[in-house]
Amino acid sequence: MNEKDYEDIFKIIICAGDARTLASEAIDLLEEYKFDLANQKLKEAKNKLVQCHNIQTEFLNAEAKDQKNNINIFMIHAQDHFSMATSSIEMAERLKSIYMKISNMEEKYEKRINNV
Repeated sequence: MNEKDYEDIFKIIICAGDARTLASEAIDLLEEYKFDLANQKLKEAKNKLVQCHNIQTEFLNAEAKDQKNNINIFMIHAQDHFSMATSSIEMAERLKSIYMKISNMEEKYEKRINNV
């Protein structure tokens, strides 16, 4: 593996870590019903994930062109981070839907109580 490959691997690790952190921050905001801010964090997380995906695609394209990649622990670690970031964003999206439903139910409940 050459120096550029290692740089790209560490870019995946960094971008994926950033994406996972942003997804976690989005979940924290969802818990507070701050949906606009949470959506912004999720958008940033997805943009980071796209950066990871683009680098990963370069490795895949090279492999497809029979330019063998040396698989090492750093590559495995980068792929693990990429997978975890993807899962974190997917979970945050699912939680967003749930928290929005809870928020709407609480609003309806409050209106009902105040009208009685």
